[in-house]
Amino acid sequence: MKISNEAIRATYLGPGELRYYSLDDLKKAAEDADFTDWGICEYNSHYWAGIRVSVEGKDALRLTLFEVLEKRDEEYGDWGDEEVYLMVGVDEDSHAFKWYLLNEEEFQRNEEHYGGCS
Repeated sequence: MKISNEAIRATYLGPGELRYYSLDDLKKAAEDADFTDWGICEYNSHYWAGIRVSVEGKDALRLTLFEVLEKRDEEYGDWGDEEVYLMVGVDEDSHAFKWYLLNEEEFQRNEEHYGGCS
């Protein structure tokens, strides 16, 4: 497996904050990695896209690229080849990890609300 030379950029996300990733950029960065072992990782409220790692004995992979692609295909199949954005964040009230997908139109309409650009 080839791992991208691009530096890993972790972003701190507090409650109520979101970060977005272009799905095309995530697939490109994953290159030939197994999509069940590559995705959004988190440790100590810092999030990054990358290969599954263990930090202090715990799996840091929160969301696999496979899960994202599966949801896109099952729930948003009519989007076709349209640009898709993955939104990840921390719920303001429960502090739980959350994620959802937006198509290009939805993303552009709400772009000013999304911090932590990819």
